[in-house]
Amino acid sequence: MLNLKNLLRISLLSSVIILSNCSDSINELTPNKNIDQSTTLVQNFGILSNNKTFLDVDKAFIPIISALNSNTLEIAFQISPEYYLYKEKISLVTNSKDVKIGHLDLPRGLTITDEWFGKMEIYREEVFAKTSVARATINTEEITVSLAYQGCADAGLCYPPQIRNFTVSLPKATSVNSNKLKPIIPISEQGRLAELISKSNIFIIIATFFIAGLLLSLTPCALPMLPILSGIIAGGNKNNVSKSFNLAISYVLGMSIVYTLLGIAAAAIGIQLQAFFNAPWIIILFSGFFIFLAFGMFGYFDLQVPEALQNKMAILSGKQARGTYIGAFIMGALSSLIVTACVAPPLVAAFMVIGQTGNVMRGGIAIFSLSLGMGVPLLLLGASAGKILPKTGEWMTSIKKAFGFMMLALSIWMISRIIPGNIALALWGILFLSIGIYLIRFLGLSTPMSINKKTNASIGIVASMYGAAMLIGAFLGNSNPIQPLAGIVNQTSKKIDSQKLIFKRIKSIDDLNNAVVEASKNNKNIMLDFYADWCISCKEMELYTFTNRSVQEVLANTLLLQADVTLNDEQDKKLMKTLGVYGPPTIIFYGSDGFKKDGYEVVGYMRVQQFISHVKRVLGQST
Repeated sequence: MLNLKNLLRISLLSSVIILSNCSDSINELTPNKNIDQSTTLVQNFGILSNNKTFLDVDKAFIPIISALNSNTLEIAFQISPEYYLYKEKISLVTNSKDVKIGHLDLPRGLTITDEWFGKMEIYREEVFAKTSVARATINTEEITVSLAYQGCADAGLCYPPQIRNFTVSLPKATSVNSNKLKPIIPISEQGRLAELISKSNIFIIIATFFIAGLLLSLTPCALPMLPILSGIIAGGNKNNVSKSFNLAISYVLGMSIVYTLLGIAAAAIGIQLQAFFNAPWIIILFSGFFIFLAFGMFGYFDLQVPEALQNKMAILSGKQARGTYIGAFIMGALSSLIVTACVAPPLVAAFMVIGQTGNVMRGGIAIFSLSLGMGVPLLLLGASAGKILPKTGEWMTSIKKAFGFMMLALSIWMISRIIPGNIALALWGILFLSIGIYLIRFLGLSTPMSINKKTNASIGIVASMYGAAMLIGAFLGNSNPIQPLAGIVNQTSKKIDSQKLIFKRIKSIDDLNNAVVEASKNNKNIMLDFYADWCISCKEMELYTFTNRSVQEVLANTLLLQADVTLNDEQDKKLMKTLGVYGPPTIIFYGSDGFKKDGYEVVGYMRVQQFISHVKRVLGQST
């Protein structure tokens, strides 16, 4: 309830706003001479909270409007510390008959819960926006534009809506574009999913994201969890269906719960989760952990909970097996960190809902359903492993060693994100050579030579030859495991090198703005690719999509920019935050008019034909 003192304050402030608006209608104010009379009156009445002196509105918010080119205006605000602007209160109009102003491209702001307006997006420190200008003539001309905005101080004062008039000189245009205003913004895949989370029935959300998770389970990001769970089942000798399936459930629940909690926390407080859990020290730690597990599979020690802890758990639960399930749950929780290496539209959609609307429940349900869908193959593995895996004996020992080699492969897969490509290729070569020697020496050449042993020996020879080829390729500087000898046997590597897209690297907002202006002058489109060394899907795009000749043809008149956010430093964070990027790989497009193509972002890996169709649609090419 409002007490008398607060009621008086509100009444006085309302009177001030009314007086200010009346004054505005009497006096024509210019940008350089406009004095915020409401602030002066409020100060004279002495109703500033805690007796603080507030800045004049023209000092708290400094607007600047300039022409970037003949058809583009840029609006900038310098915002004083402890002050902020409302995003939805910013607008730009003109009364000029020969000029029309298009949609104002405002970046994503910070979401707050305002006492009077509810959930609002705000800007602090500075904000930049662009808008297109459609002209009836090509001659140099001056136009008058009116900029409206409203802001507040953290200490409790909200200024009345402001309108400032600016005179801007538009340079001579190369052609008339009176009908070429910015088109209607399409909705991206992640945008559609975010809208589904916000507005649809909860059961539709669960079903949609469960199916999306099932599809993601077939990607390279989720597949590494299969050998981990297989190793747990094999290592625990759980060779009946019931126990194997229970282990799988424990593993999937550990992965899903932790993955959901991490996703909610990251979206709510704005942490770039993908970059954090792919820091070099974390990758090295996990890579070493998989080597440790591999040696356990090879029989150098037993992978089990310490005996003292097992006894205590047995006393508490009355079931010795419970410790194994807890171990599977913990491994699932750790495996959830592996999944963070990939960003996909469904995950970005959930992040958008949590970060922009604060609806943690709906966003969390979406992430949890997504992770359960990703766990379906793991549950199928658990249900079938009890029948597939052999009982105890020599074959069980061989199976464990096979899983040991899988753990080593996971270790190389992890560490290859942060080491040079030729070094990673050498590690793969050593692994395959070791597998080949093992198959030949221990499983293939012992007597008597059965059909199985001959098969093992044959596979071992092939694996050894492949490993040797990778070692030779690594020595020569190659990095592609699929074509380790490219350039030696034929000229394939030269062809591939000639097909690689050449990107211009950018680091900051200024670099991007300069590139956009330059591309606009040359009538070129822009494709901005967010990349990181530790990003799996980025490597897929680089190896499979960007090397395709048809992809290069549709991007012929496009300036290719790349932001390497491997370090995730302050400039990287600022660039991603300004453009609303949640992590790599994300591709953003700009038209030749210098405007960002909202709704056309590419998130995650996209196959060649799908990417070509998407680019043609973005750039208005015929399909």
